[in-house]
Amino acid sequence: MSEVSSRQHRLPAIAAGVISAVWIFAGTYKALDFSLFKQTVESHGVLNDLLMTLLPALPAIELLLGFSMIAVIGHGLRRVSLAIVTVSFLALSAMTIYTWLVPTAVLESVGCGCFGPGFNKIASGLGLGNRISALAVSAVLFILHVVAAQGCAHKPQPSQQ
Repeated sequence: MSEVSSRQHRLPAIAAGVISAVWIFAGTYKALDFSLFKQTVESHGVLNDLLMTLLPALPAIELLLGFSMIAVIGHGLRRVSLAIVTVSFLALSAMTIYTWLVPTAVLESVGCGCFGPGFNKIASGLGLGNRISALAVSAVLFILHVVAAQGCAHKPQPSQQ
């Protein structure tokens, strides 16, 4: 296999690894300090009572997505890998829409709740603000999902098995 071809096959796995790390980091933060995360989401004023009752499941879902992606990407399970990348993409889409729904003043004061208070400090230190920072992270993650999905669609050649 040529060096260029080898690099093309590694890139989707690297993209999936980065996405996995983001899900695992976000889920871990929420699980370790759920009360702060819940307080942040309540401050947003976006979710109704029914959705707030489902909020405790979010850290587990994020961790499951992250670890599932690590478990299957690059192991020849193309359909399962593509399904996990698709679910991850849809979850990211929902969270990006949610971020748009949070009033700007509230988002700037309490943050998005995605990665904890540290993310808010980095965003304000860069001078971008929480909304722009969260959307920039989402944009990068959307691109990484496209790269990871391309790897799922690639059918390995017999010499690669």
